[in-house]
Amino acid sequence: MTRTDAHRPSAIKPSDYEFVAIFQHDLDAVEAGWLQAQAQADFDSHMSCHPGAQFSQHSHGGVCMVCGNSNALTTAVFYHPASNVYVRMGQDCAAKVEMGVDSLFRRARTEAEALRLARAGKLRAQALLREAGLEQAWAIAQETDEQVRRGYKYEEATICDIVSKLVRYGSISEAQTGFVRKLLGQIDARAQRQADYMARHGGSQHVGVIGDRHSFNVTIRFVKGFESAFGMLFIHVMDDQQGNVIVYKGSKELGEKGANLSLVATVAEHGEREGVRQTVIKRPKVA
Repeated sequence: MTRTDAHRPSAIKPSDYEFVAIFQHDLDAVEAGWLQAQAQADFDSHMSCHPGAQFSQHSHGGVCMVCGNSNALTTAVFYHPASNVYVRMGQDCAAKVEMGVDSLFRRARTEAEALRLARAGKLRAQALLREAGLEQAWAIAQETDEQVRRGYKYEEATICDIVSKLVRYGSISEAQTGFVRKLLGQIDARAQRQADYMARHGGSQHVGVIGDRHSFNVTIRFVKGFESAFGMLFIHVMDDQQGNVIVYKGSKELGEKGANLSLVATVAEHGEREGVRQTVIKRPKVA
């Protein structure tokens, strides 16, 4: 059948068309991901500015609406203002009629190949971790909830780094698997410590009025000193007799862990850490 439409190869004039977006057709849904999403967003944005526009209805017989090739893997969508239609064109046709988008096709193919390699690397990494009994490490590395990831500490961050290298290079040593297993154990222990801490201190309340001097009877649960730019700094975490958490950070060492103290201090702040209310004090004086 002889074609008479305006989009047949011999009739195309590049100046009559506007480039809209590049689409990749040989990627699965997971690989295509953001590539297709971006292309679709560009296309939807263009279409919203051209009421009534639709794909040309001319007979072409394939994916490429110019030559009819059904095997086109990468296509560009062009807009034809004169007829208010879109035309999908394969890479070969776009090059032959000199549409001027060769670099965009090359970039799309490069990005598609990178996605395929990343997908293969992820599948291999997931299989290796599963074989080693480290599925939890994969789950940590693939977490997509930004709020959860903001709570990651050293252990989770290190696991993410190791897993990303496994995806990239395709192998993990016995020493690395052992280290990941240790990190996972530390995460579990941390969760248990937090649960125990909440069980003991979940009912902690703020004490006193900010700015006032207040009397405290406390037990030191944690104390650590270290050098700072201004000399020694000591951090004390204490409980009062009602189970409220009292924190002091300053130049004084109030006592050793387990020591019971009576002191007077200024209430500096009513804060909260990891879901537990705590009262921060300053200028303490042990009775």
